[in-house]
Amino acid sequence: MPGLALFTPHKAWRYYKAYLKSEYDAPEVRQQRVWQKLQRLIHHAYENVPLYKEKWDAAGVKPDDIRSLGDFSRIPITTKQDLREGFPDRVIARNYASGKLRYSNTSGTTGRALLMVQDLDDINYKYAAKLRSRRLEGIEVGDRMARTTPNECRPCLESGLVSEKGFWQYLQSVLAPDGESAAEYFVFLESKIIQPIFHGRMMLPPIGPQEGDVSDEAWEFYLREISRYKPAIWCTNPLYAYLMAKVVRRKGLTPPKVKAIDFSGGLVTPKVKRFVSETFGAPAYQSYGGCEFSRYGQECGQSGGMMHILEDHCHVEFLTPSGQPAKPGELANHIVTSLTNYAEPTIRFEHGDVGYYKNDLCACGRTTRLLDVEGRLQSTIITADGQTLTEQFFVEKFIDFPGVEWFQLTQRSPAEAEMLVIQDPSASSGVDVKRLAEELRACIGGSANVKVVRHIPQEASGKYMLVKSCSYEHFRCATAAASSRA
Repeated sequence: MPGLALFTPHKAWRYYKAYLKSEYDAPEVRQQRVWQKLQRLIHHAYENVPLYKEKWDAAGVKPDDIRSLGDFSRIPITTKQDLREGFPDRVIARNYASGKLRYSNTSGTTGRALLMVQDLDDINYKYAAKLRSRRLEGIEVGDRMARTTPNECRPCLESGLVSEKGFWQYLQSVLAPDGESAAEYFVFLESKIIQPIFHGRMMLPPIGPQEGDVSDEAWEFYLREISRYKPAIWCTNPLYAYLMAKVVRRKGLTPPKVKAIDFSGGLVTPKVKRFVSETFGAPAYQSYGGCEFSRYGQECGQSGGMMHILEDHCHVEFLTPSGQPAKPGELANHIVTSLTNYAEPTIRFEHGDVGYYKNDLCACGRTTRLLDVEGRLQSTIITADGQTLTEQFFVEKFIDFPGVEWFQLTQRSPAEAEMLVIQDPSASSGVDVKRLAEELRACIGGSANVKVVRHIPQEASGKYMLVKSCSYEHFRCATAAASSRA
């Protein structure tokens, strides 16, 4: 990797080293550097990306009007709907040739997946951010990895489809005089070289949507495969890891030995993290980001569950529903700007999660802000009396309720909710449905219905949503909500 950084356009190693160093800079020095990056990005987006020129003109905002970080909030918020409807002509920068870009599908936790593009430099920055994330977990470049996740961001063709070819077929396509586009090159590079060689990575198939797939036998298959592969790092969805840990304890199995557990693609709560870590005898870390950004939040061994924001990689704002900056510790909507993607800029993007930040200094010496995620925006419930309850609140309260294996809570109206419950197979007395319904009513007010079921349906993305809200629009920033309705 150092050789590639010296002699090719693949600069990930250089960017990785710079990111590691930047986190110890004085906050005011880093803030000035971020502001300079934002200035360049704003002018570029206005001049080359139709979506931003249209939105900013409609709001009466010009790049020269943004003279400080305080002015940055004048720029309208961008939503996933904006990016979906504008793709490709209105969101890809005109000065970037589409045939030289990497295309990828986002994981699509809620709603239809986005198709995103990156230029080569942005790919290198995102890879550097991922390496930095693993470094904070004690994982080194070259350590073997196993992934058990419902889905993930994958390089794809301009159509959004993934080309399934063998190694030599890819190589012939890429080397042909009239070869395929850069999109196919990146599919080949990542699936046939980077993942198997650089990462030593094993990707296990996701749990399927058929009834009965979420069974002890399915989780035991995962456990056997992880043990057989002997990875240093196990990257997994928190719910998957939790259910596997329950199987290990229930059946007295010997868990796979790993150096660290990396939670990705779902909410991590203190109870889930502690249960998994104790069961597998390995430290568990929360990471945070998205296909649009790579990883910009990462827990270290001394941050107490909070995550260090990689502020040189993404500019993260925490806004209240009124659109005002939240105070440290105040529940807020995450608005994120990628500082590295010029091919498809992502500026003041409503990421779809809620949480808070702190300015507390970590014992590790890093000087960045600390981030906590409380759950998906679409899992944030506003009760009939106006109380805001996050996904983390409900998971922490009900995940270890006697007899419950796991659950899905759906808010039907501000005063009506239904909870589907999978019963713990080892629970001799079953689930006390009456008591569970009473406790749920005490949380949300109104009526609450609890059903014990054999199967909870997956989302279209392949993931499971533990909490579904019908009232989350009340917690969105007003400008973002207006943009989606337009």
